[in-house]
Amino acid sequence: MNIISISHKKAGLEERSRFAFSDEDKKEFRRQLFEIFPEIRECVILSTCNRCEIFWNGDDENVKEVEKFLCR
Repeated sequence: MNIISISHKKAGLEERSRFAFSDEDKKEFRRQLFEIFPEIRECVILSTCNRCEIFWNGDDENVKEVEKFLCR
């Protein structure tokens, strides 16, 4: 299990708002994630006003690639 987390403890409001997900954004992110990384078959996105967390199954090797994908 891997996680990328952006929280109010280390990121300001402006930075966190760039990673806010609507329900539709979550669906689209997962769709693209599964398409780009076929080895990933499960993903949970938690997005609140204070934090954004993305959990997924997969090898540690794809963490940096998923981070880059998130930033795009």
